[in-house]
Amino acid sequence: MSTDSLPSDFAIFASHQTHREFFEQLFAEYLEVNEIFAFEEMPKLEEFVKNKARLTLFILFNNDLTASDIEKADILAKKHDIFAASVENLPIKSEYLDGFCQFWTFPVRPGEIVTRLRGFQAQKQRFEGEKPVKMGKYRLDPAQSLFHLENGNPVRLTDKERDILLFLYQNKPQGPVSKDRLLKHVWGYAENVESRTLETHIYRLRQKIEKDSSRPCFLITNDQGYCLEF
Repeated sequence: MSTDSLPSDFAIFASHQTHREFFEQLFAEYLEVNEIFAFEEMPKLEEFVKNKARLTLFILFNNDLTASDIEKADILAKKHDIFAASVENLPIKSEYLDGFCQFWTFPVRPGEIVTRLRGFQAQKQRFEGEKPVKMGKYRLDPAQSLFHLENGNPVRLTDKERDILLFLYQNKPQGPVSKDRLLKHVWGYAENVESRTLETHIYRLRQKIEKDSSRPCFLITNDQGYCLEF
């Protein structure tokens, strides 16, 4: 299988029939998948994935989704590869899915969707088989997006959080990394991403991994940017 193809198990969730049919046709035409499963109700999607190994889910959010639906999608995201999208820039109130979410306003160019989805899968495949990284008293498992705390307990990270830590770790010998450089590396294509997006992710990341997020000892900010202290 090529690096820009998706696994054969691929499911779509979209509550609007028009959106569901659009993405089902788009992915069937442009992605290398054997079969596509489409759902309009979250309980049916949950039942489908219950006995499945890891698979890719495409979840489209709109105003029809309830807080319960988003919470269930958040749970699914911890086991499966989820590419979340939001129509009309609907905010996603989910700490985990926020790291994956893309925003589109319809009509949207099919090529843009396919390109981003392939990029998402390629990034997932990039860390397969990669060994954990020791960061002082901590350990980061890039393949599983898990950060092991000092007591050994694992904390689930979003892809963005994992990429932030890895980039800071790789650049530790050179010193702090500027906000602009970190934004460019982690968000890359997203030209409209603002510095407060990075600051929000850093804030949430500290809440997960620091003993006292208001007085960070590991993920440090200074006048030059961000760095890891260990």
